Amino acid sequence: VIYENVQASVDFLEKSQAADADVVLAFSQGGTMLAIYLDEMRKALRPVRWRLGVFFCGAMVDDEAFQPVEPLPLPALYIHGGDADPWGRHGEK
Repeated sequence: VIYENVQASVDFLEKSQAADADVVLAFSQGGTMLAIYLDEMRKALRPVRWRLGVFFCGAMVDDEAFQPVEPLPLPALYIHGGDADPWGRHGEK
């Protein structure tokens, strides 16, 4: 799997970051992009301006070029559809 337009998405998230947010919610591919963005912030030693990430049915990064090698730099909650969700276990990686 090779992701396209990742830098444009990172730039968009950078411009969209709300300084006064406590929690960021993400669903499906938005969760994947948020995980990539958080890892980019970690690599750049930049602080995350919110306190919790909540990922619904997403956050798995399948492009090896963007897979985090360290835990994300903030507490996170991952919610999926359990055993009935065919992608649920995949997202626990």
